[in-house]
Amino acid sequence: MKPSTWLDRFAFGPVAAVRPWLLLKATLLLLAVDVWHTHLGPAWRYGAAGFNVAHFGWMDGAFPMPTREAYVAMLVGVGVGAIVTALMARPPRPLLVLVTFLYTWGWSCSMHDSYQHHYLISLILFGFCFFPRLDSTQLFGTVGEAPVARPEGERPRGKKTGAQVAAKASTSSVAGSAVLAALPHGVVPRVYSVGYAMVTSVVAIVYAFTAISKSEVEWRDGDALRNITRDGTVIPDVMSLAHAVGMSDETLFWLMGHSVIGVQIACALGYLLASARDGESTAEERTLLRGQLEALHADRVRITIALVVIPIACLVAGRIVGVLPALVLFVVATGVALPRSFHRFCFAPFGRPGGQAILAAIALLNALSFHIGAEYIGLQIGWFSYYMLVLALIALTPAHWLSALAMALTAPFRRVRAPFLSRWPISGPVLGIVAAIVAVASGSAVDIPGAYQCSILIALASFAAGLSAMVRPDLGAERTRGVIAALVAMLVLYASFTMGGERYDYYRFAGGDFRRRHEYPAALEAYREADRYAPEGEGRAAQIHQMEQLIESGAP
Repeated sequence: MKPSTWLDRFAFGPVAAVRPWLLLKATLLLLAVDVWHTHLGPAWRYGAAGFNVAHFGWMDGAFPMPTREAYVAMLVGVGVGAIVTALMARPPRPLLVLVTFLYTWGWSCSMHDSYQHHYLISLILFGFCFFPRLDSTQLFGTVGEAPVARPEGERPRGKKTGAQVAAKASTSSVAGSAVLAALPHGVVPRVYSVGYAMVTSVVAIVYAFTAISKSEVEWRDGDALRNITRDGTVIPDVMSLAHAVGMSDETLFWLMGHSVIGVQIACALGYLLASARDGESTAEERTLLRGQLEALHADRVRITIALVVIPIACLVAGRIVGVLPALVLFVVATGVALPRSFHRFCFAPFGRPGGQAILAAIALLNALSFHIGAEYIGLQIGWFSYYMLVLALIALTPAHWLSALAMALTAPFRRVRAPFLSRWPISGPVLGIVAAIVAVASGSAVDIPGAYQCSILIALASFAAGLSAMVRPDLGAERTRGVIAALVAMLVLYASFTMGGERYDYYRFAGGDFRRRHEYPAALEAYREADRYAPEGEGRAAQIHQMEQLIESGAP
C-alpha cells in the first residue's frame, strides 16, 4: 500500500534504497574507528577510586558501577560488532541492537564521557535498527560471467587477432547491458523505511536547535567566534582574505556569527525534507538513467583516467610546481578527459524535481562548508564532523550518483559463482577456528585489561557461527561471511591498537591518576606499561624512577 497522507509520505515514503544501505555501512565503519581511537585513552578513569556518577540517576542502581575492564571490553565489542554488521551482506538486526545498547551504555554509564554528540550517535544507531536488511544483489542485481564467444580456430593463448578483440568488446558491452537489464527495481531502486525518516528527522532537529542556540547576542556579534579562533590566529587564511578586500575584524566576525545561523537553518530544512525527496520511481527516469549508465560503461576507461590517474599525477606535480599550478592543471585536465556521458549523467533529472532538489543542494553545500570549517578551526568535538559529513554526502547527494558508485564498488561481490559451502562444507568450521585463533591472539596482543576477555567471547561466537554454517546449509553462506567479517574486524582491531598511541595514553593517564591518589605500586606498574608503548622521546623513565623512590622511602 502506497503512502496516502503527507505524514505517511514523510515517515514511510519511498527513498532511494542506496541511501539507508550505504549510510548504515559507512557510519558503522566510522564508529568502529572512532571508539577505538577516541575512547580508549581515558578508559582508565572508569571505576577509579570506587566513584561514579551516571548520566541518568536510575542507572546507578540498575547497573553495576562501570570498571575500566568492562569499559574496554565494551569498546572492543562495539568496534568488532560494528565492522561485522557493516561487512555482512544482510546486516543482522540482533547484532545491530547489541551494538546500539553497548555504545549507549558506554557513554551514559558515567559522566566521564561528556561529549554531546554521543547522544546523537545513539539515536542514529537506534534508527538503524529499523532499517531494511538490504543486500547489494537486491539493489543492483547479480553480475553474470558471460562466456566470451571465440571465433572458429582461435587459439586460447597468443596474440589476439582484430576479430577476437572485437568479439571480446562486443561481449563486454552485451554483458554490461545484461547487468542493467537484470536490475529488479530499475537503476535507482526505492525502499520504504521509517528508520531512515527517524534518522534524518533527528539530524534536522539537531541543526534547528543549533540555529536557536546561535541566535544569542554573544554569538551573533562574533564574540564567541573570537574566543574560539583566538582572535583569528587559528584561521590566518580567512583573516588575510578579509584584510585583502578591506574588511575589518569586527565586520568579519559579525558576518561569520550571523551566517552560521542561516547555515544551520538551511541544513535543518534540507534534512527535514530528505526522507520525502526521492519519490516514486518512474518509467521515464529508469529509461533515461539506464541509457546513461550504458554510456558510462562504454566510456569507463576515460572516466577512470580522469578520476584516478589525473588526480594522482596532479598530487605528484603539486610537490614540484606548487599547489595553485597543480590545481589549475587538475581542473583543465579533468575537464578535457571526462566524456560527455559523465556530465550528462551528473546533471540528469532524478526523483522529484524543483524546490526539494534545490534545497537539498543548498543544504549539502552548507553542511560541507560548516563541518569542514569546524575541522579547519580545530574545534575539540571528537569525530562529530566526520559523522555529519558522511550523513550529508549520503542523505543530500543525488541518489543516482550514489547508486552508480555503489554498483561499481559492489560488482566484484555480486558475480554469480557456485556456492562456496556447497563445494566445501567443512570450510565453515575451518574458518571459525581460524577466526577464533586470530581473535584470541589479537586480544592478547592489545595488552589492555578487558580486551582479552572480550576477545574470548568473540572467538567463541566465531567458532559457533562457523560450526553452524555446516549444520545449517541454508544459512551457511551468510554465517560464513559473518565469520570472515569477524576475522577482518579482529585484524583491524590489532592494527588500530598497536599502530596508534592509544595504549600509551591509557597507561600514562592511569599512572598519573594512581600517583595523585598515592597508590605508588599501581602507578609504577602503569608507568612501566606506558614506557613499553611510548613514542620516541616520550618515555616514562623519570616517572618510573620517582615511583621507585617513593615506594622505597615508604612515602604515604
